[in-house]
Amino acid sequence: MNKAITEPQRIDLLIPEFSDRRFPDFGTVGWCRYAVAQPKTLFPHRHQGAYEICFLRGGSTFWQVGTELFRVQPGEIFLTWPDELHGGEGQAMHPCELYWMIFRLSGKKGSFGLSARQTRQLDDALRAVPSRTFKAPAGIGEHFDRLLNAFSSPCPFSETIIQSTIQTILCDVAKSATSKPGAKRSACSPRIQKAINRLHADGHAAMTIGQMAATAGLKPSYFREQFKKETGYSPGEYQTLLRIQAAKLQLMESDAPITDIAFDLGFSSSQYFASCFRKTTGTSPRDFRKLNGSDRKIT
Repeated sequence: MNKAITEPQRIDLLIPEFSDRRFPDFGTVGWCRYAVAQPKTLFPHRHQGAYEICFLRGGSTFWQVGTELFRVQPGEIFLTWPDELHGGEGQAMHPCELYWMIFRLSGKKGSFGLSARQTRQLDDALRAVPSRTFKAPAGIGEHFDRLLNAFSSPCPFSETIIQSTIQTILCDVAKSATSKPGAKRSACSPRIQKAINRLHADGHAAMTIGQMAATAGLKPSYFREQFKKETGYSPGEYQTLLRIQAAKLQLMESDAPITDIAFDLGFSSSQYFASCFRKTTGTSPRDFRKLNGSDRKIT
């Protein structure tokens, strides 16, 4: 697929979920790429009896399952189990490139050409994964592209291609998720994690690149490069993200004027704060407060 990043794009199957009679346990598959945050895009929802596998190829985003918030980074899988309430943080999609697939696993009759025993084995493996976010298996983006192309450009072998590709995606994801049962994967190296821990401990206090690099025991130029590589954000962007998270809490839990919140969190002006907030969440501080918290003293 030709996927230029100049404009927001989305490719989804033009069929209702679970309507393809060839594959009764298949929901849908899709791809999107957003250069800027998209407000009111990913509302809380459930997939009845169905899993959803999301693969983040680029960018970084936050998703919410119930009351828990999860940060998903490039090259990671995000898994939701059947019937879980989930959606985008603040109903928004952050700038990212994303694939997703929704499906059921029928342990009584088998799914996608797998026997009932094989399907139950796969279902058990997915339900037992230690973390819903984990490193994606190699080549999964290409498998998603192949699946999308098989649906959108039918050929005499499409049904076989679809079935075999779904099997590959499911088995590779299950293997990747359970390769180290019970082990918690560290997303960052110890040095970068040390700097991140200090950023969180210091709250919204501004830190220079030099200070962060010294905390990590690295040269500033190398620290900046590694931080971006491991987190998906520059150090400055990460600090801004932490401030925006703090702002959300204040907007939801207090009646403080928005201008006061902006200055309290170290923004140079309320206008700059509003610009950063909209870029990160897809909505303004005022609208976020109206949707999520108090709207009695908004300035």
